[in-house]
Formats: sequence, structure tokens, C-alpha cells
Amino acid sequence: MASPAPRPRVLVVDDEWLIAELIADVLKDAGFEVVGPAPRVSVALALIDAKAPAAAVLDVSLGAERSFPIARVLAERGAPFVFMTGYGGADVPAEFSGYPLLGKPAAITTLGQEVRKLLASRSRRRRPPPTLTLGTASPIPARSFAPASERGASRAGAPK
Repeated sequence: MASPAPRPRVLVVDDEWLIAELIADVLKDAGFEVVGPAPRVSVALALIDAKAPAAAVLDVSLGAERSFPIARVLAERGAPFVFMTGYGGADVPAEFSGYPLLGKPAAITTLGQEVRKLLASRSRRRRPPPTLTLGTASPIPARSFAPASERGASRAGAPK
């Protein structure tokens, strides 16, 4: 008999123990493997290094800390995440404006669906870059059209 497919790992970051456990239970019931919960930035970053979660649920406010350093590391690694907060979106810096923001506690019941959407969007982003075809030429990856200054090329006498 084949072993079951591994469940996606989801990091839970929340400094309120009862809420963190509730979030973890909802995610487990939805079929995810829960990493954490982590109550502080340092604990969450260590878990990211040790467990490589596929996605994360981040409380914005962690006592005296904010979860934004965690979000930056996850974004660098391509792991999607959702912010949860009881305060609204004004706390979230503009650099994270494209990430989902859920209100606590009402959104906890739909969290499993939200994480599935995150993981589905992640798999869509992993597709190869689009290609452009000019006439009968072979396809050229779209990202090769970066300006010369970004490719490191320069022309003699061109302004720097």
C-alpha cells in the first residue's frame, strides 16, 4: 500500500496561546501539518529554517514585536502567508499590501480555505515565465528584456 501524500506544513505565529491553539486545530482539521505555534519572531524564524513550511498564518502583533521580519523571510523563500489581526490593515506596511489580511476572530473558521487558496496561488507562480515570440524567431524568456543597466552591460561612452 502506498503511503499517503505528505500534508502541507503551515507555520502558525501568534502570541496568544488560546488563539494559536484554535488556529492550529482548524488547520489540522483542514488536513494541514501545523508547524508551531510560535509566539515570537525568533521562534518563528528558527521554525522556518528547521521545518520549511509551505505557507504561514501570521498574527501582526506579537506583544512588543511585529511579524514583519517573518513575512520578509517567507516572501524571500516564496512561501505564501496570510496576516491575521484584530486591529485592521493600517498596521501592515505597504510592502505587504498584496498579501491577504484576515480579521480575528471571525476569519478563523475560514482559515483552511484561505490557506488552500494561498498554496494554489503559489503553485501557479511556480510556472515558467511567459515567453514572447517575434515573427518566426524562437521564443525568448520575457525576463531577458531587462534594461542593459540591469543586465550589467554598458556601452562605451554611455552615461553611467
